[in-house]
Amino acid sequence: MKNSTLFAFIAGAAVGAAIALLTTPSTGKEMREKLKERYDEEKERKAQRAYSGSCCEDNLESINENDAQ
Repeated sequence: MKNSTLFAFIAGAAVGAAIALLTTPSTGKEMREKLKERYDEEKERKAQRAYSGSCCEDNLESINENDAQ
């Protein structure tokens, strides 16, 4: 019983890893760079909003843009 459970776990992990590798659109390094870039952009945008005090206006504009789509 224990061997079959362990085998099922290992087989599932291998299948999951294979699917992840096959469906990932970019390499890990590229993905980390994109995530860091996106994080830095959002951090800067939030800092600008906090400084200018226009946070509510920006949110309203983005809501209106999303509704239009």
